[in-house]
Amino acid sequence: MTLPNFLVVGAMKSGTSSLWDYLGSHPQVFMARIKEPNFFVEQRNYHKGLDWYEGLFDGAQDAIAIGEASPQYTMAHGFPGVPRRIVTIIPDVRVIYILRHPVERMRSHYLHNRSIGTETRPPETAFRDLGYLHTSRYMYQLGHYLEHVPRDRIKLVTAEALRDRRVETVASIFSFLGVDPSFSPASLDRERHVTANKRVVSPRYQRVRGGVLARLVAKVTPLRARKVARRMATRPARVADVVIPPELEEQILEALRPEVAALRAYMDPGFDGWGIA
Repeated sequence: MTLPNFLVVGAMKSGTSSLWDYLGSHPQVFMARIKEPNFFVEQRNYHKGLDWYEGLFDGAQDAIAIGEASPQYTMAHGFPGVPRRIVTIIPDVRVIYILRHPVERMRSHYLHNRSIGTETRPPETAFRDLGYLHTSRYMYQLGHYLEHVPRDRIKLVTAEALRDRRVETVASIFSFLGVDPSFSPASLDRERHVTANKRVVSPRYQRVRGGVLARLVAKVTPLRARKVARRMATRPARVADVVIPPELEEQILEALRPEVAALRAYMDPGFDGWGIA
């Protein structure tokens, strides 16, 4: 039986894809062959069973650190019970949680949803949806893990440190996992799934593309022409374009300040609270 001994649990849009890449490059680390297995999320893949999950780690052989990365593991507001399921199957698990400026994470999350077509609302409406806010309530999410996982087996990393002090941050993660911290991944100079590389669908195109007429037109239009049309109906995703009305942003910050203040007790002394608290 081969199971992971560590998990990258989130947060969504905080750099988990890049970290997954860096970790998988280390010769002493084995990462699941797919990112985001979401096995411990009951509404996702838990029903597939332990044999399916174990199969994701075929080939781990003598790797010291074996892991996977699923940001939905820190969405307790929508997917409860994840930490309890984790420790039932992996009692000695180590957990890595990447945290990003919570409002910037929300903006990026919104653009991600726009890019895949699941979000059509303007920001001033979408950000009243508590799902965006709760994913950025890092202390709330962390609290669920602290009920089941000892503090010394949880590592908190900010996305800003992973971006700005990448070499030392990745080395500290390697040390946490018990592998050679001096190894430098060849991919260390790049980031995966950068928001600026995505494109978002215009609201008008979003409204009509699922209609009967749009589907009929798509059937008789060559693939190349459809790709060109879709390109014309999208634009680059830019976080700066996600404008939150000042009064709504202040409400969001007011909700986040106690979270960030409580988080300080679990962060390195140099943690600045993103200027929020």
